[in-house]
Amino acid sequence: MSKEVRVLFEEGSDYDLVVHLLRENEFEIESNTEAVDSSLLTIEDAHLVTEREREVLQALADYASTGVAARACYMQPSTLKTHEAHLRRKFRVHSRGQLIAAAFRRGLVR
Repeated sequence: MSKEVRVLFEEGSDYDLVVHLLRENEFEIESNTEAVDSSLLTIEDAHLVTEREREVLQALADYASTGVAARACYMQPSTLKTHEAHLRRKFRVHSRGQLIAAAFRRGLVR
């Protein structure tokens, strides 16, 4: 049985993660990577992420709710959102999902 999936990427999509998930599920990959700007998901140096930012990343990965993630980090939701915005800028991504995927791929969250 042949499996076929067409995936359209928006700017900032985590191309490597999608390819990994497709291969893991035994989809054949035909790719046109010319349009994908992988620099959008790179972080220059992992040491630029502070220990507190790593805690925030882990909480964002563990909990769907901003409020629950904030409580896990013993901070206000607005403070968590500020950390998240700074991290998105560092990772050059546009959404929480992209941030978590990029952090997971780099071993910053488990």
